[in-house]
Amino acid sequence: MNGDTEGHNGYSNGYGRSGRGDRFGGGGRFRGGEGGGGFMGRGGGRGRGNPEQGWQSSEAGMAAITRALENLQLAATPQQTVPGVLAKRPDSGGSSGRRMALFANHFIVNCSATQAFHYDLEIKPIFDNPLPDGMEPSGPQLLPITLCKEIVTKCAQENCWPEGKYAFDGKKNVFTPEEFLAKGKQEFEVMVPGNRKERKFRVTTQLASIINLMDLCRYIKQSDIVLPQDCIQALEVALRFGASMMPNCFSAGRSLYFDDRVSNKSLPGGAELWLGYHQSVKPCQMGLTLNIDTTAGAFLTKRCLVDVMMEAAGVRDIHQMARGMSDQQIRKMKKAVCGLMVITTHREGRNQKRKVKGLTKGAARDLMFQSQDGKSQSVAQYWESAYGPLKLDFLPCLDVSRGPKINYLPPEVCEVVPGQRQTKLTDMQTREIITFAAKKPHERKAGIERALGQSGITRDGVTRNFGIDVQNRMVELEGRVLPQPHLEYTRPGSLDTGTRGAWNLEGIQFLEGGTIKGWGIVNFEREDRAMGPGESGLRGFVDGLRSTLKDLGLTIPEEPPVLTHGNPRQNPVGPMEACLRQAENQFGEVTILLVLLPFTDSGFYRAVKHAGNSTLGIPTQCFVASKAGIGCQPRGRLQYLANLGMKINHKVGGVNTQLAGKVQDVFPVVGNQPFIVFGADVTHPTGFDEREPSVAALVASMDPAIGQYATRIIVQGHRQELIDMKEPVKDLLKCFYQRCGLKPERIVFYRDGVSEGQFQQCLHHEYSQIRQACQELEENYRPPISFIVVQKRHHTRLFPQNSREGDRNGNVVPGTIVDSGIVGPKDFEFFLNSQAGIQGTNKPAHYRVLVDENGFGSDGIQLMTYWMCFLYCRCTRSVSYAPPAYYAHLAAMQGKLLIQESSSDGTESIDGQERAKINAKIENSMFFV
Repeated sequence: MNGDTEGHNGYSNGYGRSGRGDRFGGGGRFRGGEGGGGFMGRGGGRGRGNPEQGWQSSEAGMAAITRALENLQLAATPQQTVPGVLAKRPDSGGSSGRRMALFANHFIVNCSATQAFHYDLEIKPIFDNPLPDGMEPSGPQLLPITLCKEIVTKCAQENCWPEGKYAFDGKKNVFTPEEFLAKGKQEFEVMVPGNRKERKFRVTTQLASIINLMDLCRYIKQSDIVLPQDCIQALEVALRFGASMMPNCFSAGRSLYFDDRVSNKSLPGGAELWLGYHQSVKPCQMGLTLNIDTTAGAFLTKRCLVDVMMEAAGVRDIHQMARGMSDQQIRKMKKAVCGLMVITTHREGRNQKRKVKGLTKGAARDLMFQSQDGKSQSVAQYWESAYGPLKLDFLPCLDVSRGPKINYLPPEVCEVVPGQRQTKLTDMQTREIITFAAKKPHERKAGIERALGQSGITRDGVTRNFGIDVQNRMVELEGRVLPQPHLEYTRPGSLDTGTRGAWNLEGIQFLEGGTIKGWGIVNFEREDRAMGPGESGLRGFVDGLRSTLKDLGLTIPEEPPVLTHGNPRQNPVGPMEACLRQAENQFGEVTILLVLLPFTDSGFYRAVKHAGNSTLGIPTQCFVASKAGIGCQPRGRLQYLANLGMKINHKVGGVNTQLAGKVQDVFPVVGNQPFIVFGADVTHPTGFDEREPSVAALVASMDPAIGQYATRIIVQGHRQELIDMKEPVKDLLKCFYQRCGLKPERIVFYRDGVSEGQFQQCLHHEYSQIRQACQELEENYRPPISFIVVQKRHHTRLFPQNSREGDRNGNVVPGTIVDSGIVGPKDFEFFLNSQAGIQGTNKPAHYRVLVDENGFGSDGIQLMTYWMCFLYCRCTRSVSYAPPAYYAHLAAMQGKLLIQESSSDGTESIDGQERAKINAKIENSMFFV
């Protein structure tokens, strides 16, 4: 549906127009028209009806909304943004909804100590012979945590550090309750066992600071200072130290994992699951708490490097590799081994650990180098003369060079060092972990209480000497259950979603059905399976899909889609382009391509999305033969078709539903004026390769129903979290203006993925760039901004005190919210469980308001956020966090797919932004859902 000519969701009908194009109407001014009411009403969809009438819902729906909003503090005084100062809670908290008694996995911490001493600690190896010039390592060298713990333990024993009166973080920080080390630099020499002989290290300590622990009390009671992170760090290291020094413990941030032969679970792909727990200190309204949660992680097992490479290349017989490998197979092998720690096996008793930097281009028999005597020889020749002939000299070598000295190792003499954490999981590993780790609420609660005992905190000498006492009972607090919204469809006008956070599409017609002007299907399933008779054939499936789309209110062609066939072992772009051209010949304009996949394969799916989103510029909807019931007995097809219909409708410009009621009611504070809702997220590479970029995405709503979104993809440096968003924000504001003829007068921004330690940087960098984007569009354009961070990677869990108040699995029900007790003393934040539990224990989303220039009250922002969770277009459920952030995550993942596909087809040398470039034809559509 073309919003510029047909009136998208009422903007054209409800508001005047003032120009088109890249420059804002009237000499480049970014200004709206004279009309009114567009944000008060939906309008007539495609230019029909009264803008006001379109938003009216049934009397029941209006009455429900009215009751929910009665006597609430929806608005507050807008907060002026001050550099470096985060928004404060504007009131005493929300009051909407019914009250509910809860447990949270926080434990009260009392600390009698008033100060702690922080020492910088540096560990350096001492070599018997000085290294040659140019061989000295540059910059700080981080030794393995296990080795550091061994060195510091030996140092403490030999130099009589008082037992129980120091805590080491495994890297470079030591905290003590008393000052027993020298203030200035103090050096210790330590010998620890090595492979062939003892290794010598120099340990240097120096007092970095004296920490005033009373600052925590001041922060909790008065909140007139910034959060004293040094106090938090000292207490966390002290609480974690005892367990972290156990020989079978692996530390990862604030989580501890344990290598336990009894509890470890084998995973496919040379890994195993280790259990553990997370712990962190939180200053809250109720005082200082320790947040403890169970966790699990995948760790690599001992394994030959050749097996790793074969698995990555997708071969079962090593002799297949002897016959030659494709460039794509070599790239996959390189990605699999890069960053791994390996240990050599060719010299008994003299095995060495090395980190893999990469993979050589040539095989061992072809890879030439010059030896010290000036003789040129291959790696295979050298190996045969030194250690015996290689069995697999046709394989490329591992590059384990350090500094300028080149060092290549044949993979057949290397094994994976066991115990390395595996951050990039296969689909099968992910399924296994979810199945194993998903515990019902009562089981998780019991596991958390066991983890507190396992930590040894209550009997640990270090915590006693720091004056720390941790209560062994979860805190009790009062939460609320927010009222659910009513949804508006074309049929019915008002739908009560109920208290379970889920509904179905039976008898429903979408609010705005999109239009498919032309379409095609590309079949990659075997033709004899796909083209079978009856319902299990593709024709039967297409008949069902056409019927479903019509019932849901979409406008589709009278003719069935054009059909072409392709080979899944070849690049899909050829068959897809052929289908597109045939469909254009038949229909004139093509809106979407449907793609039948023979199996679930991330690599082929990635290639299909690259072809559609980048090369051809056409939205695609994939469906897998087995799930669609093609070539097999169909099961649950009606539900499957309805799910496809929801996604297809938004991809072709439709809107499934909106909140029933007037916009100014269902979007308190911002709904009385034109507003835009942004979402932003960054997806980071999960492998060891430090050259892989991170991919960010911004999405922005384009209608008053906040149903349609446009997106921009941004490629960033490796693991860079902060987004350079000025230009993308400008683009999306322009897109809004071109679509609606208006400039947004209010901005709400949901930012996913920012950690608590990055709040200040986010405020300084990203909020400032949004403000700059507005001012560069028009000098005096200063719409108020509310910037909200949503966090999913936290460890707070909520449990109903009365099991009868939970759902059938024992989880808290959708709409459960906590904005007191375990939140910051004066921070504008809340925990919201907006979803119904499907498997395991629910995790609430954590929302933190960094900027609030719109003047939300607690109830206003909480209800808006919760009700928005019912508008996610891919399912008939309330989702776990705000859809704008969810959509940004999906868009970023699509950008990541483009990066990965361009890497697999040999175009790594192309600029990263170009590799993730979405075709301009579809970047303002919801291709990413």
